[in-house]
Amino acid sequence: MKTFTATLALVLTATVMMAYPSASRLTVELAGHRPNTMIVIDGQSYNASNNSVRLEGMMPGDHQVQLMRPSSWGDHGVLFKGVIRVPQRSNVTAVITPQGMKVNAQPLAHNGGSYWDGNGHGHGATVTPNPNGNGGFVSMRPHHQPVFEPVVCAPIVIGMHPDVFASAMRSIEMQSFDSDQVRVAKQIIRLNGASSHQIARIMQLVSFESSRLEIAKFGYQFVGDPENYFVVNDVFWFSSSVRELDRFINGH
Repeated sequence: MKTFTATLALVLTATVMMAYPSASRLTVELAGHRPNTMIVIDGQSYNASNNSVRLEGMMPGDHQVQLMRPSSWGDHGVLFKGVIRVPQRSNVTAVITPQGMKVNAQPLAHNGGSYWDGNGHGHGATVTPNPNGNGGFVSMRPHHQPVFEPVVCAPIVIGMHPDVFASAMRSIEMQSFDSDQVRVAKQIIRLNGASSHQIARIMQLVSFESSRLEIAKFGYQFVGDPENYFVVNDVFWFSSSVRELDRFINGH
């Protein structure tokens, strides 16, 4: 049965590549992300087995990719957004880390050469990256093998942009009472999301331990990097608050 299944998969792959001679193979790999992070490609969700998804028969062009938290709350669950440019007849690999994305493309063998032409030579064309800098591209020189140029995306901002966060801190500080500060903090976190370090900074603005614990519990469901949430423990004055937050997270 296993042999039949493997044979069928090879036949289907070959059929796709024959039906669409310009089709490519796309592999998206995750490094430094939680094992159960979901990969979304062109709106289609994939549960990444071993932090990797491999797709056959990808058409040339720009393909949208996102990473989602296992449990997400609207847009706050998006860890990464980018664009992968897939050339024709290529084996494209995109590696996404918390710092960004690197894409590499290599030609698939075709009729004894590569997709560039029947003899494996280039056509002198150049495929440039898209304007936002995400994705990978391949430049070709006339009558030479293509030169592959991986593109490193800019780091992804987790939580609020620094300018937005600075404005949020001022709004919270302007409130006269702890209860008002907690209310405004919740409103800002709910609408904008936050990183673990930003939640910790917000907690430092309030005076009472109970208020800090309330913000920590509320902020957990909107945080963009829950794996770093341990940093909020340093803001508490009492170990009992740390234990209560831990019970809350484990039961969430």
